[in-house]
Amino acid sequence: MLEKVLATLAGQPDEDWQHDISRDILPFMISEGFHVQAFPVSGYWADIGTVERYLLGHLDLIRSPDALPLGDVPRTLPEARPELVSPIGVISSGPPPAGVHLRESVLYPGSVIEAGAWVERSVVLPGARVGAGVRLEETVALADENVTQSRAGLAALA
Repeated sequence: MLEKVLATLAGQPDEDWQHDISRDILPFMISEGFHVQAFPVSGYWADIGTVERYLLGHLDLIRSPDALPLGDVPRTLPEARPELVSPIGVISSGPPPAGVHLRESVLYPGSVIEAGAWVERSVVLPGARVGAGVRLEETVALADENVTQSRAGLAALA
């Protein structure tokens, strides 16, 4: 049924739908009389369908560590064991790099933060490199990205 709905929606111009299950697919199915049913979810659940929600979801791991224990977080590498480093609020699989300013951020295995970098309320994905002197605030460094210029906020990703 979902394939049929997606095929119908795919025929619409991109500006008429956002390719989002809660904004487009479910309302379409309900308006067209499809049988739609909800199922209760126990435990932690978050809609991370936008870059902003993706960032906020990661920050929730720091701000509410009991909501989703780090032992339950899917790992990018089997041997990587994410830990919350207090009091700076950084989740990392290893000790924070020396000579950097870190606060409320998630550093994925394989990411590199060079000495002199400043990372706050950000996510640094696997393979990303944040250069010396670069300042990241409230943003996401993409996988394998070489960040050479400072940026603040998600608008810098657009």
